[in-house]
Amino acid sequence: MPSSQLISYSICAGKLYFSTQKHQPIESPTTKIINIDNVYLYEGYNTDFGPLTLNHVHKFIKQVESMLSREKKVVHHCSQGFKHQANGSFLMGCFLIICKKWTISQI
Repeated sequence: MPSSQLISYSICAGKLYFSTQKHQPIESPTTKIINIDNVYLYEGYNTDFGPLTLNHVHKFIKQVESMLSREKKVVHHCSQGFKHQANGSFLMGCFLIICKKWTISQI
């Protein structure tokens, strides 16, 4: 699969998506993008990369909830680097467990 091809997973039917791509997708009037790559930064102790802090989780959840209440479609995007994907997946998992009451097995 070419690295520039969009990899997108539907999380909440037609409303919330998780994607990884080399370049950030372009927003449209019906689709808004959340990109965490340079917003929620983990300050490691050595060469570790996360997980992010509870403060990051709280801010991300509030941002997603706010966008979902206003927008038709929200795409949580992170670049293809392992560290970005791991932290992006962690944040999405936290959102689903805390807000949507999903279980670990559902994620």
